[in-house]
Amino acid sequence: MNRGASTETGGNWQRPHKTRDKRNGAQTQKNTLLAPGYFQQVMDEITSDLPGVAVYLDDILCSGATAEAHLQNLRLLLERLRDKGLRCRLEKCNFAQPQVVYLGHMLSSEGIHRGP
Repeated sequence: MNRGASTETGGNWQRPHKTRDKRNGAQTQKNTLLAPGYFQQVMDEITSDLPGVAVYLDDILCSGATAEAHLQNLRLLLERLRDKGLRCRLEKCNFAQPQVVYLGHMLSSEGIHRGP
């Protein structure tokens, strides 16, 4: 990760889940909190072809080899999220950071190091 990174965190993910009503055996739709594994799969499918993008659950990391590449990758990511009806909460975003602590590691143009 050179030149900068952007991250986003937060949010709940729900989807309809079919359950059986024990009283009459009918299937009903209920909103239940979605399992993290399914959310990860969805996010991987949405972002897998985007350069410089890594996703772990609700943390999204976007990088680029140059400042221009970083901005282009970020633009592509934000457009994809918008196209899929997803939004980022601005107060949880950090843009153009020279280094980022991500999953316990410090990422920067110097490489990957053990985090603080």
